[in-house]
Amino acid sequence: MTQRPSDIEAWLVSGQTALDAGQHAEAAAAFARVQDALPSEITAALMVANAWRLAGNPVAVRHALLAVFHHATDAAPGPASIENADVTAIYELGAALLDAGAPTEARHLFERVVRKRPKDPAALGALAGATRADGDPQRAWPIVQRAMAIAPKQPALLLTAAQIRHALGDLTRARYWLDRAEAVRPAHGPTRLQRALTSLISGPSAAGWADFEHRGLPTPPATDAVAWHGESLEGRSILVTAEQGQGDNFQFVRFAAELSRRGASRVVVECHPGALS
Repeated sequence: MTQRPSDIEAWLVSGQTALDAGQHAEAAAAFARVQDALPSEITAALMVANAWRLAGNPVAVRHALLAVFHHATDAAPGPASIENADVTAIYELGAALLDAGAPTEARHLFERVVRKRPKDPAALGALAGATRADGDPQRAWPIVQRAMAIAPKQPALLLTAAQIRHALGDLTRARYWLDRAEAVRPAHGPTRLQRALTSLISGPSAAGWADFEHRGLPTPPATDAVAWHGESLEGRSILVTAEQGQGDNFQFVRFAAELSRRGASRVVVECHPGALS
């Protein structure tokens, strides 16, 4: 059944209204109706994914992105095919898929972008990053070299080069590219985090742990909660969030009792669902 343009417009308005009101799940539901009506429309899928991202549902983000990827790439040649999609939209979908933990699909899209824009350093860098994330740093290296030959001082490319050398086990060259990236773009969080990973793999150090503090932290709960920086907990509640892997949960949960000893009236420990089974 073909949807009327007025229906699609109404769903878009409804979704945007919900988004503006901070009702992210409701916005995602409205935008999902647009995606159902236009399954090959990349922009619609990105809107759904963004709403679910704001709602804190990464599984739904990935589902929305993979749905449009498979529909567009499996479609027969024609208006619905990925071949006829706008190259910028293809790039944005690839970036979203890579961020959602789908590097194989992202790599597939970035290869298409590079075929259309063979001298675009951003496209080449994105392909190199996705290729590394897809488990093939050896093939990623000449791609990022091509990109850096075009834009030798682009900090994103320098960081990608460092990540690829790290993945290849070449920590000396990884540090070299990290130093260059830091010189061009000082105090950049992802660069500092990669520097921490490259440093700490060789052994713990104060500088490595300091750089590790630049990692992305969990989004605070939708309350008036604020990050704890060591101030007095007397009579206060504190939430210990599940920041990294399940093993880390078990490794550090023993310190929860220390929070009570510091005066916290209530200590809540968030953990991965699998830790409860």
